[in-house]
Formats: sequence, structure tokens, C-alpha cells
Amino acid sequence: MGKPPRALNARAEPFANHPHMFVASPNHALARQLNLTPEVLNKVEIISCEQGTGTRYIMEKYMTEHGLSPLVHMEMSGDETIKQAVMANLVFLLYHCTP
Repeated sequence: MGKPPRALNARAEPFANHPHMFVASPNHALARQLNLTPEVLNKVEIISCEQGTGTRYIMEKYMTEHGLSPLVHMEMSGDETIKQAVMANLVFLLYHCTP
């Protein structure tokens, strides 16, 4: 669970780092650029998780902090579906790195 519901009577303790990143198909124009700035995200269509998910919250927080307005082209309910969609578009998804 990325972000526990507010109404849940529980204590949340982080136990692992789950970095988030934007991922693009190797064929996407941005994948060939070396020095990207956050502003390029205003110019691309994004496939994202549904409203209310922890991943969507993290993406929207990042965009707000950088003064960006994401062009959410499509919402999908699962990371696996989004991973499949990366072949055509830029997406935001949870990526867990293991040492």
C-alpha cells in the first residue's frame, strides 16, 4: 500500500524504498534524449493509474511541486496493464529497485 486510507485505524511504517519514475518505450522521442527537465512532461500524453491510488497521488504531487499540468491521456487500473501500454506512450508507474 503506497498511502494508507485516512479512515483506516492503523499505524503505517515504511519498510522499503519504492522509487517512482517516468518510463517510456525505447521508441519514444524522449527516450533518446539525455538531459530531460520536468517541463517536458507538460508536452506528452501520460497513461496513469486511477484517481485515488498512491501512485497517482505521488505523480500529482510531483507535478504540482514542479508547476506542471499533466496531460493524462488514459487511466488504467493496474500496473501490469500500464506496463503493456508503455510500448506506445509515456507512463508513470511504480518501479521497485532491489539491491
